[in-house]
Amino acid sequence: MQECCHRRRRGGAAAAAAPWDRARTARFAAIGAALHGPFFYKGLNWLGALPLPPAARGSAAKEALARALVGQITLFPAFLAALYASLGLLEGRPLGASLRRLRAAFPQTFAAGAVWIPINVVSFSVVPPGARLLWVNCCSLVWNAYLSYAGAEAPAAVEGAAAAKRRR
Repeated sequence: MQECCHRRRRGGAAAAAAPWDRARTARFAAIGAALHGPFFYKGLNWLGALPLPPAARGSAAKEALARALVGQITLFPAFLAALYASLGLLEGRPLGASLRRLRAAFPQTFAAGAVWIPINVVSFSVVPPGARLLWVNCCSLVWNAYLSYAGAEAPAAVEGAAAAKRRR
């Protein structure tokens, strides 16, 4: 799905005819199986069982929002760091290059990740606990396409910034 969007963004017949990047797809499949799935399975269970302070209790919507916000400021940054480190490792990049990529991509990716706040509010207020992972996985289809795009664009941004520094 993301490959098609990325080709369209690049535009032109040559971009549309570009070969499918099987290695990129394999990297995201590996990350999904080894990192994303287990991380958020445990994370959603932790958030669901998290004792909330009295100020966050009262209504289902209030509790769901509290859990979604806690997840956004605890789980999500940790996941992004692990994601970009894993991508770098699977691409054969040195750790320093992965950290530069994380610094370049984090602000935009974290801001775009705000979409997870309403998704998680629905998850914790409407979706039964046993179906949360399925709900999140369905929502993740679009999100993972975005992450693949951001992960592909970040190296170009980092390399462009490094080249600009060298010219100074």
